[in-house]
Amino acid sequence: MELPKVRESVEIYKGKVFRLVRDLVEYEGKISKKEYVEHRGAVAVIAVNEEGKVILERQYRHPVKRWIWEIPAGTLEEGEDPESCAKRELEEETGYLVKDLRKIGSFYLAPGYSSEVIHIYLANVARGGRIAREPGEMIEVREYEIEEAFNLIRSEEVKDAKTMIGLFLLKDLLKKKEDG
Repeated sequence: MELPKVRESVEIYKGKVFRLVRDLVEYEGKISKKEYVEHRGAVAVIAVNEEGKVILERQYRHPVKRWIWEIPAGTLEEGEDPESCAKRELEEETGYLVKDLRKIGSFYLAPGYSSEVIHIYLANVARGGRIAREPGEMIEVREYEIEEAFNLIRSEEVKDAKTMIGLFLLKDLLKKKEDG
């Protein structure tokens, strides 16, 4: 199937992390306006410690005006590769260091209005890193048994998509390992 043609692209807003863009798009002779957020991407890390517990963060998220439990995550810096970002964000936010890291997937956050791709990593971690949070980051870090983390989804304390996806991917990997 042929892709629509972009006839015009206008930057409406440019911020620190994203741009808001309006394109005029032609498809089958018809022109439509498409507004979207252009985002350089992010990472999310399912961090598992030596005891097999998952590291979660309780973080205040101003757009939704509430504290939310999440897996550690962050936005890619300009030119940064996702693996380096995953290691950096994990240490800066939680103080845990990566012993072993592997990418287990990626997904579009909201392709109807954003180009953001989130890369998900599974990390075996150990204490010993240095926390270096950004100004304004309010984070509480806790270790949870996997089933406890799923209870946070059931009780709707976890309402964050990347965290839900990450925990389901972890559960699926553990089941495959169990099944042989």
